[in-house]
Amino acid sequence: MTRALLLSLSFLLALGVTAQAPAPSAAEAVRADDGSLVVRAPRVDVAPTLDGRLDDAAWAAARPADGFRQQTPQPGAAPAFQTEVRVVRDADALYVGARMHDSAPDSVVARLFRRDTNGYSDWFTVQIDSYDDDRSAFAFALNPRGVRRDYLLSNDTQQDDDWDAVWDGAAAVHADGWVAEIRIPLSQIRFQSGTPEWGINFTRRTARLGETSSWSPLSVQDDRYVSLFGTLAGVATAEPGRGLEVRPYAVTRATRAPVVEGNPFDERAALASSVGADLTYQLGSGLTVTATVNPDFGQVEADPSEVNLSAYETFFSERRPFFQEGTDIFQTTGATLFYSRRIGREPSAIVPEARYLDAPEASTILGATKLSGQVGDWSVGALSALTARESAPFVTGAGVEGVAAVEPATSYNVVRAQRRFRDGATTVGAIGTGVHRMQLDTPSLADRLPGDAVAGGVDVNHRFGQGTYQAFAAAFGSSVSGSAASIARLQRASARYYQRPDADHLAYDPERTRLSGVSALAGVSKIRGAFTYSGLVLGTSPGFELNDIGYLRQADQIAQEASVAYTLTQPSPAVRYLRLALYQSAGWTWGGEQTLLRLAPSVSTTFSSLWSAAISGDFRTGALDVAALRGGPALRTDPSVGVSGSVATDRRRPLRLIADGAADWRLGTTGRSLSAGLEASYRPAPNATLSLRLSGAHVSRPDQYVTTRSRASALDYVVGQLDQSSVSVTLRGDIALTPDLTVQLYAQPFLAAGRYDRFARVADPGARRPEDRYRALDATLDTDGAAYAVDADADGTADYAIGRPDFSVAEMNTNAVLRWQYRPGSALFLVWSRGQSQFDPSGTLDPLNGFPDLFLAEPRDTVLLKLSYWFGG
Repeated sequence: MTRALLLSLSFLLALGVTAQAPAPSAAEAVRADDGSLVVRAPRVDVAPTLDGRLDDAAWAAARPADGFRQQTPQPGAAPAFQTEVRVVRDADALYVGARMHDSAPDSVVARLFRRDTNGYSDWFTVQIDSYDDDRSAFAFALNPRGVRRDYLLSNDTQQDDDWDAVWDGAAAVHADGWVAEIRIPLSQIRFQSGTPEWGINFTRRTARLGETSSWSPLSVQDDRYVSLFGTLAGVATAEPGRGLEVRPYAVTRATRAPVVEGNPFDERAALASSVGADLTYQLGSGLTVTATVNPDFGQVEADPSEVNLSAYETFFSERRPFFQEGTDIFQTTGATLFYSRRIGREPSAIVPEARYLDAPEASTILGATKLSGQVGDWSVGALSALTARESAPFVTGAGVEGVAAVEPATSYNVVRAQRRFRDGATTVGAIGTGVHRMQLDTPSLADRLPGDAVAGGVDVNHRFGQGTYQAFAAAFGSSVSGSAASIARLQRASARYYQRPDADHLAYDPERTRLSGVSALAGVSKIRGAFTYSGLVLGTSPGFELNDIGYLRQADQIAQEASVAYTLTQPSPAVRYLRLALYQSAGWTWGGEQTLLRLAPSVSTTFSSLWSAAISGDFRTGALDVAALRGGPALRTDPSVGVSGSVATDRRRPLRLIADGAADWRLGTTGRSLSAGLEASYRPAPNATLSLRLSGAHVSRPDQYVTTRSRASALDYVVGQLDQSSVSVTLRGDIALTPDLTVQLYAQPFLAAGRYDRFARVADPGARRPEDRYRALDATLDTDGAAYAVDADADGTADYAIGRPDFSVAEMNTNAVLRWQYRPGSALFLVWSRGQSQFDPSGTLDPLNGFPDLFLAEPRDTVLLKLSYWFGG
């Protein structure tokens, strides 16, 4: 009742003051019962014009929100300059007007760059928790040149920069500072009709001072964010948009590529076109349906180059817009049940008889649909996608032509629901995923891919002690079924290695047709204050499997983690931020074999000069590596000591440098790794940024796995001394002609080489001394340099051969992208990309010749033109 009377009184006062005198400070007058700040959004008949002036009559109807406090560098202190914000609305949109006072307006940092770039500039941001759930928010940011950024906030603190909304804004610098005006269509934010209040906060970044301030106070010593917002009143009668948004597009792609002599499928030049559409429909109940038909998922920037010699799959980030946006609901605590890069993946079947194969680079996605939003205290999400059956023509070595199925038609599905309690302080969620593969009618498909895979579970997050502490727990299960051959492949996969001869807790069964498992974790953490800590325990059974639609690096593990941290703000005149932390972890297999014992201290700081630095250590005891021999016995690892660090100069300067490096030594062996990088970022003009990063690494590993070979008396697990080096150069250039017309340039040449020698077989994999662990092999390189003949028993006769594992690889990825948003939500892309690569088995790294030779390698060039148009309210 008190809160309602206060809000009513505030509204009446606002009307009276509008007619008689300047409005009083919101900080003086309007607070909710819980002490949080309140700002009201009165409805206006005539919407303000976005011109960066704040002189429209509509703004006079609104009481200003002021009284900002620093978030950094001194939480809670008054900022250098005050900020005033007003909010009004009409039937279609919410309008936010902000005046950023500044005694030196000519020093306001007003740079021009591509939309969604969080560049060095002054910024004003409004963040709206329209579900009023204290966990999620829609954020809209504007800089003094009118550059726009938007992003989503979920789970209170997690930020998703890939979300894009259709909205508008204008900004201008004046004699007393600068002004930002923002129009946010109600169709672009999600809320339920009749919600009386929303959460809201405003933040301001004053770049030249390195200062961030906010209306509702925030702190780097508090791992909460959305739950600390103030209140936006006056929105009870707002109605969410219920219209249909359609974004059709057309793409034309021209490719010129090198051809392999004799390959009938290679084409020097090719031209292809396609059309498709994305559709969004708001159901009006807080739910939104998004669908895509024949989506174009071309990636503007390629995945980074690498040489992966580990047993595990590399995790790559998602770059496809449909799967980037609005999928935060599918995130779960403790396990990645949904990894969207599985959808539309490269076909996986092997055609052993093919000498030449014309397989697609990715599976065709016929269509995909998402449902997301909130109903009452429930957050829900569902996604379904269907990929086509893929076939590939091939030619055998004898010239026989054929067509082979390389990927079945597949249905991918995920559903998620989460219920909040205690105003969002407690959440309970559930998730389920399913993959169904159709027409596994050939051995190349049925023997490699399971027909069905399901997974699901529950997770709980609970904050208590006035938000100071957080407890969390989760439990998941999975089941995969298919042919005996496909399940046997899963049993032998690097996530579990059921075939390990020394693992009594594992039982490899080549006849089984189902693999099932469970995973669970629980933990507690302190998230407020200068001193914080956390701890968790995790257990994953050997049969747990997620990799049909999720991502799982390793099953068969029991893990424990703990960390403590102490954070200080402005501890001395020379230091504005200091964080001391200590991390500890340990791991075992399901059978009790210890695989990890690690201790990692770290220190990070930001100086008053706005230089920053960090250093960390890494200490590991000897343990067992269950993946080192690729299904062989667990191999003893040696103790190691590591250190890493970085230094970054003041980002306010036109030229900024970042240097980083790391080193690791395996005690008692020749094993070591070294890496270093130097990045320079330069702003030659207010609308341009150039960056150059040089990086190099060297790894010397005395027991890198090479192969497994059989002889009459035993299996030999062959390892070798690997010396691997790599160098790369990454160049980026961004030029903004207007906030809506930009050019981006990118190039990355990459060289890597590895040479093996001192081959040995594993004699006693659990021995603590390296000299007891291995026995040297007599390996002789044959005359054509393609293989080694190995005399394993020293009888003068070769027992087996191993292919020469040395390698030298070179790759070059280059692209240029022109983006023009010619109207809100509509864009034109013109993209040129080039890929070049080389390989030879020399094992030598020669950057002085390697980089010039790479530039001369025959390229694969692609030019792409994409045009999209947004229809919506």
